[in-house]
Amino acid sequence: MYVFMWKRLLFIFFSIALGADSYAQADADAVNLADEMYGFGDKRDALDVYLQAVSINPANVRANYMAGKCYQETIEKDKSVKFLTKAYELDGNVSEDILYLIGKGYQYGAGFDKAIEYFNMYKNDLARTEPGDKPELIKKADKHIQECEYAKTFYKQKATKELINLGGVLNSEYPEYSPVISADESIIIFTSRRQGTTGNKKDVDNEFFEDIFVSKKSADGQWETPKNIGTTINTEFHEASNGLSPDGKKLYIFREVNGGDIFECIQTQDGNWSKPKKMDHINTKSKEASITFSGDGKSMVFSSDRPGGLGNLDLYISKQDAKGKWSKPVNIGSDLNTQYDEDSPFLSHDGNTLFFSSAGHSSMGGYDIFKSTNVNGRWSKPENMGYPVNTTDNDIFYVESGDGAHGYYASVRGDGFGETDLYIVTNKKANEPKKEEPVAAVVDTAAKETAAPIEASVKTAVVAKPIAFKSVTVRGRVYDVKGGKSVST
Repeated sequence: MYVFMWKRLLFIFFSIALGADSYAQADADAVNLADEMYGFGDKRDALDVYLQAVSINPANVRANYMAGKCYQETIEKDKSVKFLTKAYELDGNVSEDILYLIGKGYQYGAGFDKAIEYFNMYKNDLARTEPGDKPELIKKADKHIQECEYAKTFYKQKATKELINLGGVLNSEYPEYSPVISADESIIIFTSRRQGTTGNKKDVDNEFFEDIFVSKKSADGQWETPKNIGTTINTEFHEASNGLSPDGKKLYIFREVNGGDIFECIQTQDGNWSKPKKMDHINTKSKEASITFSGDGKSMVFSSDRPGGLGNLDLYISKQDAKGKWSKPVNIGSDLNTQYDEDSPFLSHDGNTLFFSSAGHSSMGGYDIFKSTNVNGRWSKPENMGYPVNTTDNDIFYVESGDGAHGYYASVRGDGFGETDLYIVTNKKANEPKKEEPVAAVVDTAAKETAAPIEASVKTAVVAKPIAFKSVTVRGRVYDVKGGKSVST
């Protein structure tokens, strides 16, 4: 196995294109290389190579299919429609899931009627092929159909919230997510997989390991350049910000140890953070993912996939007694938990409002953010926060300022700086004039016609994105086209 730079790969492709004899095989060679990269988990760079193969031979079925699949597994998911429908036109039997993936592509692009059409086609196709897991596949398609129906309703409702991208100082071309904010909104702590993390190493997906970063607001109210929180907390592997105590003196982080555990860091008098300490009273051999506390510090809600839950990640609650001892965590119940994932809880200062993300309930696709209030000891039916806060992709890690005026969270948007960006949520001004623009456009014209016009409500704190070029490490074997011998790197 060899490691080489992207420019070498491009050089090889251009060299291939120069020879007429090798041209016919060039797209197949590119697909083989992309398949190997995809197998390593390097989906972003595999996508670039599949697109190269499509440009060489637009009729390459696998290149089109895999380009569409990679789009759905990375960013700009709605772009998958063009390539998946092309693959299907070229070969209706390209893959058993082709109709399902086309439906998802339209769903991501807000072409909900077309999405439903393809999900139903997929179900009919399953009826003919009769796979052994047909009931589960039909259930999955039906869930997407229901998500589309929810989305059609939410996308048409008048927006009461406005989003502001936190801009290119905090956000980068890499993923940023899991923000925690001080009560006065003067400090933000978040997770990023940007270049320059501790050790500057990449995981198997060819993205940098997670590190935690911190930024402060300057006197003029602007966010300062984020700084790595330091090696007392960050290691060469994954660390993610998780929660902040109401007084801002305790930081909670997630580490991928023992199935996934939550750690507590205490701020010292000099403003630094102590070494992370495992929270043994809640951690198990299962995954404990996210945590939140009420303003008085007496109630704790966290997510876990421990045995006995309703399905995947569930929310659990624990309360502290007068002696400071925490009660045994109990499942928060079926009013909030579903058979799907519930994660990233956030309790309001008074502990009576709970925000969390769920892939169940009335989700429009992926994680949506929900709100529930505690009335006489029971949590109300979760309320979807609607569009534009939620979309058909993942919207997660919602937290609020101390006064409840602003929310901060992470979302995947086509207008962002990277795969996942940080956003602030504010109430829409009552006298703000109504603006209409189409929702995120999919490639197919028919889908555009099914998407209802939506009130424009997403802004950015920075007008222009900085142009950045990143080096890409690609794993694979390189061969001389004419001689067939391995090329030394």
